[in-house]
Amino acid sequence: MFSRLNRLLLKSGVRSNRWVSWFIAMSIALLTIVTQWFNPGLLQDVEGSLLDARFQLRGAVEPSGLVELVAIDEDSISEYGRWPWPREQLAELIESINDFGAYTIGLDIIFSEPEVSAVQRVIDMAEWPEDQSERLQTLAQSHNPDMVLATALFMSGNVVNGQFFFESEQPVFSEETETLLQSSAVAAVKSRDDSFRRLEFNSVRMNLPLIAQAGEGAGFFNQIPSRDGVVRNAPLVIKHNEQMYPSLALKTLSRYLDNAPIVVHADEFVIQRVTLGNDLSIPTNEIGALPLNYRGPKGTITTYSAVDIMEGRLPAGALQDKLILLGVTAIGVFDSHATPFGAEFPGLEIQANVVENMIMGDSLSRTDFHVLSDFLIIVLGCMLLAIVIPLTKRAPTRFLFYLMLISVLLYGNYWAFSEHQVWLNLLYPVVGWTFCFVLLLLYQSFMVEARYSHVRSAFKHYLSPDMVDQLTANPDLLNFGGEEREMSILFSDIRSFTNLSETVTPSELSRFLQAYMDPMTNCVLSNNGTLDKYIGDAVMALFGAPVPFKSHPVDACQAALDMIAGLDAIVDTVPDLKRLFPIRIGVGVHTGTVVVGNLGSSMHFNYTVIGDAVNLASRIEGLTKNYGVDVLISEVTYERVKDVFVCRDLDRVRVKGKQEPVGLLELIGREVDQATKSYLQNWHHAMELYRSRAFAEALTEFSACQQSRPGDVSAKVYIERCEHFIEEPVGEDWDGVFTHTSK
Repeated sequence: MFSRLNRLLLKSGVRSNRWVSWFIAMSIALLTIVTQWFNPGLLQDVEGSLLDARFQLRGAVEPSGLVELVAIDEDSISEYGRWPWPREQLAELIESINDFGAYTIGLDIIFSEPEVSAVQRVIDMAEWPEDQSERLQTLAQSHNPDMVLATALFMSGNVVNGQFFFESEQPVFSEETETLLQSSAVAAVKSRDDSFRRLEFNSVRMNLPLIAQAGEGAGFFNQIPSRDGVVRNAPLVIKHNEQMYPSLALKTLSRYLDNAPIVVHADEFVIQRVTLGNDLSIPTNEIGALPLNYRGPKGTITTYSAVDIMEGRLPAGALQDKLILLGVTAIGVFDSHATPFGAEFPGLEIQANVVENMIMGDSLSRTDFHVLSDFLIIVLGCMLLAIVIPLTKRAPTRFLFYLMLISVLLYGNYWAFSEHQVWLNLLYPVVGWTFCFVLLLLYQSFMVEARYSHVRSAFKHYLSPDMVDQLTANPDLLNFGGEEREMSILFSDIRSFTNLSETVTPSELSRFLQAYMDPMTNCVLSNNGTLDKYIGDAVMALFGAPVPFKSHPVDACQAALDMIAGLDAIVDTVPDLKRLFPIRIGVGVHTGTVVVGNLGSSMHFNYTVIGDAVNLASRIEGLTKNYGVDVLISEVTYERVKDVFVCRDLDRVRVKGKQEPVGLLELIGREVDQATKSYLQNWHHAMELYRSRAFAEALTEFSACQQSRPGDVSAKVYIERCEHFIEEPVGEDWDGVFTHTSK
């Protein structure tokens, strides 16, 4: 008894430890998920830095080759003078770019103020006579640098201008300026309403009307850095004065695709994507920005110096059919931004990366599904830690498992990033798993050990060392009492054991019982049962405790069938006792609500069950010999297993000590042959006749059943009952229930 109790204490102690570990793990997982949901600014910065590290670890990737840069760099300024250049010179540069075959040019430059020509400066230097002043004004108009640049843009027919939006108060525009601005708006916005999230700006700096109308529309080159100043997302569209406007990269690509219409697609909450014509769909984040997948460090995308273009140093057709972005990269005069590849990255090359991402369709993906994946990863990691940490006893083993888990996370995260351009969060899983690991270690090392020490101190003088060691696995098991639970109870008994025991010596009987009990016990344990006790030659087993599970009726029935099937093999273990064989047993199974736990006195208790269902299971086992069957189950059990096992309806009875009738069925097996199916069909037809009081017809059917199976004791029982009821008809209150007056 104490040995069995020790095992139960140990199992339940592990269970208690496991539940506490699960609670710790799930609490940490939930806290981590909630923190990620709110995503505090400082942690955003850390995650951004981890993303930057992934870019640096990956290094540069091969660009498409369709996008190239023409940069007004240090060499160009050394050759042609400081920035800003005269607009005649810029017009010459644009013409030279077109001479090399460029298909589209995007200008990362704004010409918002008129340029004063040299002639105009001469006019402004002095007072001139009226006739000379008129001649000089005519000359100034013919040498207007803005007109020269506008003419170059118009004649090129492929240049997209730049513009820049501000959050400051909106200035007053002329009707001409407003019309020019609106001409660059997106073609359409498809949304159920106008409540979706987007970036909004109040004012804009754009080109002079003369230059603006000469180009092929315009796009903004605003960059929206993250909290830490690093540009990781590029806005594709923004809102101004109830209109949505495209970025320079998006507008230039639209012109490159023969003016493919730009359409913004949104639902009532967020922007979902931007499309260019019917062929190119560009997914964005919720505010219409593109998570950038940088091609590499500064200079990864092919860049030509403006001086080389203007001096004709490139091979003919070097820019043939290319999308060219023109801007300033000279140190001190260009717009510099921090990116994952450095703190001084030209805004011009950021625009080129945006175009590359849109053309190749490989921008970073960070969707709601990926956020959900982050949450799932956090939960799975904490679950694994909650499973493994309590099962392992050595700290190095636990730490190695933690390192392995983190390594799998790092590899999987980097693989998703580098191979599939998926941005999965790295910070929160690492932090959540680390906190979970540390707290589980603290619980295992301190709290659990403290409880163990208390039990050892309290009981080391009263129990054996082995018992104390196992009790310390869960001190809560020392509490006296039980709980109500639905379970299945199995009883088995050897037929005519008293007569058998009279034919052998005590030593032979002991060996026989051991040979019998070993396989019977294995049948119980292999089907998730718990051996409650041996009662002489009888076996009492529980299914559904101490660990509850829903399949206990099926497991109990399978154990019963296995016990019957295992009888023939017993003789091989005691060959000198062959005279005692064959033996037969009866098995009864019933499912019901019982009280299970440590029951008894406060001084001496046992893990067992009590309740009416236990007594009924014992009575059912005793009735197997009345019907000549091996296994009887109650109708309650049958309802739980009827889809798994084939059974024969035997009777409805009142057992000794109970008034409520109980349905009894013979458990036959999981599958039966055709002959058995036919026999069962005839049997159940005979039972219907019997219960409908057609005893003569039932007698005929039961007799046929007995003829097909001469050894069927149950058929003989019903033949005798039918003959009795034919001679002595039943009363009107007969309910078909047979009352057994003995156990």
